[in-house]
Amino acid sequence: MNAKLVERFLKQFLVNSEKAIDLGKNPAALCVEGPAGIGKTSIVKQVVNSAGYQFVRLNLGELEDLGSLVGYPVASYQVVKGSEEQWVPKELLETFIKTDFRYTGETRMTFANPSWVPNDLGSKGVLFLDDFNRALPLFMQATMTLIDERSYGGWKLPDGWILFLSSNPDGREYSVSSLDAAQRTRFLKIDMDGSVQDWAAWAEKAGMDNRVIN
Repeated sequence: MNAKLVERFLKQFLVNSEKAIDLGKNPAALCVEGPAGIGKTSIVKQVVNSAGYQFVRLNLGELEDLGSLVGYPVASYQVVKGSEEQWVPKELLETFIKTDFRYTGETRMTFANPSWVPNDLGSKGVLFLDDFNRALPLFMQATMTLIDERSYGGWKLPDGWILFLSSNPDGREYSVSSLDAAQRTRFLKIDMDGSVQDWAAWAEKAGMDNRVIN
């Protein structure tokens, strides 16, 4: 597909995804695959924003620590007051004790959610996993779990959120990981290619010098 067809497809995909969400189903994940530099990320962001969705982009190819997905471990302490029970971080333990809570002596390790994880349960948005087949194998495995369960570690995507991915073609000049059948069946995929005509139309609207366009 060229850019115009991809734009039309993405708009319809969002409509279909909303219908699935209204029926209580998880919407399918969608991958846009194509060469570098043709505007995959830009067109996804443009369509998503124009439809009123929040947009969170996570470039998997740049991540080296799995904590960026699962979050980082923190110690929590159990305090009680009557029938009320709370698990609080060490920094707040003394504050709770001063308000008549009692520390039970129980401690557990939890994970602090990554800062990019959406936490507005009434929101709708798109989590865009960019360059996912350029990621380390550990992150690609984590992506499979995220697509299947819409959650990872201790956090979960709100019900109104949709997963998009982008990738570069395998078997060319790109340094990417090949996907097996199990990975490819986790999402839908469309192929996007560059178009001189689409670029020229954009360049004219952007006011670029006609000599450059020609």
